[in-house]
Amino acid sequence: MFDKFLNSTNVGLKLYGVVYDKENENFLVKKINLLEETKEKLECKVLQNLVMKKNYIVKTLEEYDNQKDVLCKVTKEQQSEKIKKLLNNLKEDISEIYGGGFSDIYGILYKVTHVDGEVLWIYKQNYSINVISENVFSLILEGDRIFKFLDKKIFKLNAESDFFILKEKQENNVEMINIYVDNLNVIEKNFGMQEIIKKKALENISEIEKLDLIDSVEVLEDKVNSEDMTFTRKLMKINKESPVFKVKNKNILEFVKQNKVTKGVLKIVIKDGIKNILVSTEKEKEMFLKLLNDDILHSELTNMLYISNSKETGKTEDE
Repeated sequence: MFDKFLNSTNVGLKLYGVVYDKENENFLVKKINLLEETKEKLECKVLQNLVMKKNYIVKTLEEYDNQKDVLCKVTKEQQSEKIKKLLNNLKEDISEIYGGGFSDIYGILYKVTHVDGEVLWIYKQNYSINVISENVFSLILEGDRIFKFLDKKIFKLNAESDFFILKEKQENNVEMINIYVDNLNVIEKNFGMQEIIKKKALENISEIEKLDLIDSVEVLEDKVNSEDMTFTRKLMKINKESPVFKVKNKNILEFVKQNKVTKGVLKIVIKDGIKNILVSTEKEKEMFLKLLNDDILHSELTNMLYISNSKETGKTEDE
């Protein structure tokens, strides 16, 4: 995916500061001029980071779970309003020069341009600790065990990545801007992706309600509205096309009663003559999602039960 950008002889690099205008809720992208020697060293660092991502696999937002060596692909439909505002400011001819004191820098953008014109933008979130005030007593080594006071503001630059912005051609030859996320937490907290994930999770709760398997879906909605993003991501991953959604309720309830993994956690209750699965505790909620995802598997080879995503053996409380 990034292969063509890995050869330093074929690419050029420019550095930009991203300033967030809170009053207008918009981004300003400004060019940061560098000395040639500094630019070459920074280019080397940025490309080293890209090389490390060379063999990463790509998963969709629904599949991704902050795994190592994996990038999460965010499609156009999944882009938050804040991301779209940033994209709208990534023009080819950004000419405004940044000359501030770095305290207003929201993030850093590295623009890697290939000789054929393709552009890869690399975003890194900035934090206040990266700016060291000139009023701080900073010492630098000047000679042989001799230090001097540095009375200049320092900005710590990080050549790593939180997400990538890449314009790609699709099968129909239409260009599409895709985002590949290295750090989902950053894009959730700083670019409004939490709302996109919550929206998808709430849509899935509506599908779960149609199954009529649990007495009330409010316990799931409460988890989403409590900003529990770990649980919300799991809810987002529920696939209504899963075969479980096509199984009759009585068969699912029987499975819950008989399966060694579920029967120690999930309980069947009867209310107004209707059987439902009790989902109230954290453990019950987690197991219910595993049930819907069809994560409870039986190995024909070892005759053991597993939860597929963690390969934990299923045990009942009395085993």
